[in-house]
Amino acid sequence: MILHIEEATLSKLLKLEEGVRAIAALGVGYPDGDIPPKVHNIKIERI
Repeated sequence: MILHIEEATLSKLLKLEEGVRAIAALGVGYPDGDIPPKVHNIKIERI
């Protein structure tokens, strides 16, 4: 899943000091429960 978060909000969540910028963030871990598999309907012509 891709999630966009505003830089100011991310800076507050990470408690960054003034003048320090977050360039990217990567969340890692395990889901809290089962996640159903995604169904991809890609036609063979697109591959």
